[in-house]
Amino acid sequence: MSGNDSYGGLTSNSRSDSNMLVTVNPNTHTVLMTSIPRDYYETIQCGDTDTGLACPQDERDKLTHSGLYGIDTTEKTIEEFLDITINYHVRVNFSSLTNLVDALGGIDVFVEEGLAVEQFNADWSLQGVTEGWNHLDGKRALAFARERYAYTDGDAQRVKNQQIVIQAMISKIASPEMITRFGDFMDALSGAFETNMSSDEILSLVRYEFTFFPDWQFESYALVGSTSSAYSPTLGDYADVMLANLDSVQVAHDKIQAVLDGKSSTTVSDTIDENNIEVIEDSQNQVVQDPGYVTDPYAGYDYSQDYSTDYYTEDPNQYYTDGVNGDVYPEDGTYSEDIYYDEQYAY
Repeated sequence: MSGNDSYGGLTSNSRSDSNMLVTVNPNTHTVLMTSIPRDYYETIQCGDTDTGLACPQDERDKLTHSGLYGIDTTEKTIEEFLDITINYHVRVNFSSLTNLVDALGGIDVFVEEGLAVEQFNADWSLQGVTEGWNHLDGKRALAFARERYAYTDGDAQRVKNQQIVIQAMISKIASPEMITRFGDFMDALSGAFETNMSSDEILSLVRYEFTFFPDWQFESYALVGSTSSAYSPTLGDYADVMLANLDSVQVAHDKIQAVLDGKSSTTVSDTIDENNIEVIEDSQNQVVQDPGYVTDPYAGYDYSQDYSTDYYTEDPNQYYTDGVNGDVYPEDGTYSEDIYYDEQYAY
């Protein structure tokens, strides 16, 4: 499941900001959700879609950039580094998630202690979430799935929120209540996502659900890594990336295989060595390892001209520049995590 960072229709490609593998075993009624960080720095495997862009085949880049070259590029890239086969793909965006949740009559999510959010950074006009059960309409569900600045764990908690939203949606679809909402839901599905599943396959899943109402068991896993900086061929510049933890990649592969084999993913140990981080030589022939610029943004960089840091807000037409040029970025934490150092370009 690829979540694009865009509103409106799905006719254009954009960054794949959310990437979740959903492994479904209908015999054991097990659903494993495996989330992959958007900044994972992996070797791009170009798909067959002609996007008009020069896809950086066999070059390292952020996983989110793979979406710019089509969903099949994201799919092939993930298949390569996880050593798995993906049978189907589904691509959604902000608008389609909102519409689907509303067609379901909203969803119920449980917020653990200490994770309440007074207001969502994605949309300050919306009420946040409180500890315990919360009923969310489409807009609040989207904001909850996008939230990261309110959490100490940032993107790691956002990944968990996305898994919570998907699980809540599946649970609502799988409830007897959906019989009365079936027409609205099917209407919302029209144009809500892009998939390579056939209409017959989708209808077969729907019939299976409403015939047997299986008791689905949800399991989850999220890959981890180490923050660093590396060259992005898509940007033509250095960017924030995440270097994969090799143990985490192996655990993800083994958990997926366990579910396919009729077992629970919990039979695979989550134990990893936090220091087993992949070491990469980028296209500039420099060893990519965390340069320490997490605390010192300009460490390890030597520029012959002045440079600044551009922070984009949720409004794609608005950004703020840091004190290098005398401007001030917002102190409220509403800027994005994508930070690039270049005199002329901001991404």
